[in-house]
Amino acid sequence: MMLKKSYKEKYLRYLRSKAWHSKRVQVLKRDNYKCIVCGCEKKLQVHHLTYKRVFNEDIEDLITVCSLHHKYFFHKDKHLSKYLFIFDTIFIIILYATLICFKFFSVYNAP
Repeated sequence: MMLKKSYKEKYLRYLRSKAWHSKRVQVLKRDNYKCIVCGCEKKLQVHHLTYKRVFNEDIEDLITVCSLHHKYFFHKDKHLSKYLFIFDTIFIIILYATLICFKFFSVYNAP
């Protein structure tokens, strides 16, 4: 997806903002400072599962991944096969289901 220059500039400013930094730290803490795919604790990035609420994301819209999984799963490296795309789709469905269950049980099983 090609971003318009003004939107891209706004998005890059947002990624440097205190609001983004606060959300990023919350997500890293929630995910125990580990990639949710492989458990790696190095080169962590916070990825948007959806951009529908960008600039006003819910924490559930964000996940922690290492730079390798961020690149291969979410930015569709040109050299990946169609089979990785299928795996990616299944992974995202499972991830969404897990986050929904986590939210449901954390709300209804609160002490």
